[in-house]
Formats: sequence, C-alpha cells, structure tokens
Amino acid sequence: MGAFLDSPITDKNSEVGSNEICSWGACSMQGWRTDMEDAHVTKSITLPSGKTGLLFGVFDGHGGKDVAKYVEDNLQKYLTELDEFKKENYEEALTKSFMNLDEKVSHE
Repeated sequence: MGAFLDSPITDKNSEVGSNEICSWGACSMQGWRTDMEDAHVTKSITLPSGKTGLLFGVFDGHGGKDVAKYVEDNLQKYLTELDEFKKENYEEALTKSFMNLDEKVSHE
C-alpha cells in the first residue's frame, strides 16, 4: 500500500452520465494516500441483443493503482469478448472476465 500524506487531499472528482435506461453519478477523493489508488468504470454498453446495458464497477487499489487502472481500462473488452457474454450468460461472463483479468495482472 502507498505512503500517507500529512493531511488528506479532499478535492472531489465527480462525473455524471446517462442513457435511455438511467442516469448515474460517481465521485472520488484521494484522501490520505500520496496517489489515487482506486479506479472505477461507469459505461453504457451494447448487449448481444442490441439493447443497451450498463457496466459499473469500483476497483480498490490494494493491488496497486496500476492494477485498478488496468481493470478500469480493460474490463469492458474482457467481458464483451467472452462467449458467455455473447450467449447472455452475464453472471458467468462477469465472473470469468474478472478471473481472466486477475490471471493477466498476476503475470505482469
């Protein structure tokens, strides 16, 4: 885990988004760490049926900020390329995508 600051950085980083399903918001704050170690994803995605879906996730930086950022940048790709996703088995697809991401970052 990263080093601590003498006082927390309390600046808030906010974002909002929406699609035809819903509206959402996210907010992050660095806090006591010397770097922001967490990451998140808020994305509208196209499901195999052609309908719109949502992908939300918060990734704790305990594995390091690089791991959290990698998951943020790559989860959608890992998820949507799986046969389980294409067959609309979303629970299995999410589980498998995280297992595949874990395998990838464990070897780098």
